[in-house]
Amino acid sequence: MYDFYHAPCYTYPQGIADGATKVIGAPQKAVLKLQTCEVRPSAALGWSPASRKASSRFLAVSFDRSLPVTGAQARSVGVYLIYTGSLRPLITAVKLLVVPVAEVQADNTFTVPIFDITRGDISPVLVCPGPTHFNISASIVTKRSSLSTSAFTSAAIVGARVEFNEDPVDAVTDLPMVAAVGLYTP
Repeated sequence: MYDFYHAPCYTYPQGIADGATKVIGAPQKAVLKLQTCEVRPSAALGWSPASRKASSRFLAVSFDRSLPVTGAQARSVGVYLIYTGSLRPLITAVKLLVVPVAEVQADNTFTVPIFDITRGDISPVLVCPGPTHFNISASIVTKRSSLSTSAFTSAAIVGARVEFNEDPVDAVTDLPMVAAVGLYTP
């Protein structure tokens, strides 16, 4: 079973360094001890968007390609929130990075939304502190991409991109914090 504790994940460096490396691997022990999201925890415990101004905010992670999980095996992408901040809706999209299984080492990656608020998807109830799961459905993936059901079920899921509300906030402390992103299987 891949989860926050077992899914090797690596961040892509994207633009300005913003601490995204903090989501690599299992949440820190201090994260697991958090009991509430009422108070913003130490910045050392997670990733937070870098700017309070209206801007594109996302966290992109890649999973270990030496042990790829296929579309048939994956059940959800979990986003371990430790602070939600003031933005609503908070998470606006979750996208899978998918590579046809025969091309795992190739640069032929499909980006497929499994959750997208602009498409009318209803957000799951946010768990904080803890993992919020965004379910992976082959039927949604095939409707939102050029992949057939059989192509998706045999394809490798090599990463995920979590997109956040782009509205401005008054202070950086109004922005969310994420401790980990994981890929779950049964």
